[in-house]
Amino acid sequence: MLRYRKTKDQETQRARVLGIDGLLNSLANVTVENGRGQDVIVPDWLSNALDDGKVEAMTHLAGLHLGAHRNSGGIIQAEPLLREAAEKGYAPAQEQLGIICLFGLGHDADPKAAESWLRLAADQGRGVAQSLLGMMLATGSGIERDLPHAMQLLALAEQQGDGFARNCLKNGKTLGMVPQLAAFFLGMLRVLGTVLSSCNDNDADAELLHGVTMLAEAGDADACFVLGILKQQAGKGAEAQHWFLVAAAVGHELAVLIAGLLAFVDQGDIRDAYPVTDWLEVATQDGSVYAQALLGLMHATGRGVDRDVSKGNCLLDLAAKAVDTSTALGKFVGTRETRSSLEMLMHVLGKVLAAQVSGGSFAGSGGGFDLLDQVAQLAKQGDHFAQFFVGLALWSGQDVAEDKIGAIKWMQDAARQGYMEAQHFLGICLDTGDGIGRDRKEALRWFRLAAEQGHAHSQFFLAIASARGDGTEKDQAEALHWFQLSAEQGNAISQFYLGIALLDGDGVDKDTAAGAQWLLRAAEQNDVDAQYLIGTCFLLGDRVEKDPESGFRWLFKAESNGSQDAKELLDRFRND
Repeated sequence: MLRYRKTKDQETQRARVLGIDGLLNSLANVTVENGRGQDVIVPDWLSNALDDGKVEAMTHLAGLHLGAHRNSGGIIQAEPLLREAAEKGYAPAQEQLGIICLFGLGHDADPKAAESWLRLAADQGRGVAQSLLGMMLATGSGIERDLPHAMQLLALAEQQGDGFARNCLKNGKTLGMVPQLAAFFLGMLRVLGTVLSSCNDNDADAELLHGVTMLAEAGDADACFVLGILKQQAGKGAEAQHWFLVAAAVGHELAVLIAGLLAFVDQGDIRDAYPVTDWLEVATQDGSVYAQALLGLMHATGRGVDRDVSKGNCLLDLAAKAVDTSTALGKFVGTRETRSSLEMLMHVLGKVLAAQVSGGSFAGSGGGFDLLDQVAQLAKQGDHFAQFFVGLALWSGQDVAEDKIGAIKWMQDAARQGYMEAQHFLGICLDTGDGIGRDRKEALRWFRLAAEQGHAHSQFFLAIASARGDGTEKDQAEALHWFQLSAEQGNAISQFYLGIALLDGDGVDKDTAAGAQWLLRAAEQNDVDAQYLIGTCFLLGDRVEKDPESGFRWLFKAESNGSQDAKELLDRFRND
């Protein structure tokens, strides 16, 4: 009897090539890669089961047709059987029919039909269906995007051991790139479905590589990316990089980001040899907030492109409006005060990717890639950005057991190399005694080192210490110096204190207009104290021109943000 499943050895070999698992096997089951041009012989037991309308028998016979016929012949014979079984509620048939519709096996792709069949199978607990439907919903591939539902489905699939779902969640959630990874996996599976349909299994690895190469040379972006992975896993780093860059040139988003990161860390003279910034510009116009953030950072820092701080900040501000603030990227790009950490994040990602391209595992393959482990290797080599990254992970217990003592050690290593974020972090720890003995003077020493490099928060802490004489001599001029520098970088609390000083002429020439502007800038950043103070100033005409309308507007905002003082003042007007 003809069988449509591959042997265990063949499944293991094919899965090893790309480091993926059961979902690939499910794809192979509905391709015609095992088609050998033979006739399907239906034994009596199967014929009897078919006569009885058994859905298991229909699905099994569909598999025999897929195994017997080459090209689209197997699909033509199998699809009606699968459809009948699927319409009767048989989940394995629904799942296989969903795969056929999703990847256009034997006919044009039909995402709507794929969604319908996969949803039915997923509702019955089929892990592959949950994974595929989750990835479709994450990307909006031919259907309406629904990321929360996608995350739920991927989590269910992960519980059943699906490697694609595991990778989407593990590597995607941290960076906020679940949709991008899902799009990559769907593209990979589409390429494999196309290639597997023409394989004879005489030399599976060679046929796979040949098929992917043919698609890549024809300009298929997903195939170019998959070929890059295959070359990389074969230890051919230069060829892998070439195909990743070809994929970037034809608009593959992940490939564009990889090219940008490699240029950011000056890998292989990519900056001079390829129009990476042009690719990032196109990806930005296509809606990639990650390309926008990376391009902005490159301009702001002059890494990978000529420096243009104004343009860089403009791009970063636009990215901040669209990015998910709960992700690592979102936290760092959200405000200008946190963007110095964005360079750290992009640096470690670029370095890790550069190492992976030249050899080892890759983020999109298998379950062997562990970002934190890769960054730890960089940290041990003395990379201060990586040391800070590992320190943060250990401090927060992110994907690793919490270890504040270990975190402090890595932070000290990075701080001694002059990295201002680590210096500021140590200052906070020494100031609070968290994870290390409290030492106010040593804290101020680290704050000063960071402040002198332009760290806005450290500048604020120095300003407060100087204004109060806390741990250092009281010096109002010194305090105003640091408040000014910090405020100019967008630190709302410094803007508030600077505004008060200018309004009152405290240690500086009185300038009510400038003071009001600084308070307004702080209020616009949702500083509730600034909102209350500027509101009362406008309402009463205190040190500024009276403007009751603006006064009430800011007081209402302060009240909505929890200001008890604003509420009490407004209540007086409400009760009058």
